[in-house]
Amino acid sequence: MRNILLTMLMLLPVLSTSLSASEFDDLKKSCAAGDATSCSYVGIVYENGQSVKQDYNEALKFYKISCDKGYAGGCYNVGLMYAEGQGIKKNYANAVKFYTKACDGKYVKGCSNLGLMYAKGLGVKRSYSKAKALWKKACDDGHKTACDNYDILMK
Repeated sequence: MRNILLTMLMLLPVLSTSLSASEFDDLKKSCAAGDATSCSYVGIVYENGQSVKQDYNEALKFYKISCDKGYAGGCYNVGLMYAEGQGIKKNYANAVKFYTKACDGKYVKGCSNLGLMYAKGLGVKRSYSKAKALWKKACDDGHKTACDNYDILMK
């Protein structure tokens, strides 16, 4: 857990700045060594084209590796790519699958987006009761949008 926190603190600038080639190589090495969070950050770098040519296929590959290694944020990112059709064909059933993994891994954005899938009937049979339960779960963990959606269903 300490290593994951250190990696996350070290990589916060990844979201807004470019990496040097050596920093990117270090990130990929951390991923290859089993650090699931690093794998997700490699995916972010590819998805956003930071320091490398933008490549959605590589982003998806590293997000899936991250997810397979147990990082729920990686599962969420895979779900988002499928839901939005970012670099790949939209596939709501796959989005649901990966949002479910993210939610099960206590990644609240996964629960919130899964609730949306149920509310809209995207990739699953529409179910307001499931949407409500998922939004309540995410809301209880502090996700504002989920709270707003839950409140709408409660009216």
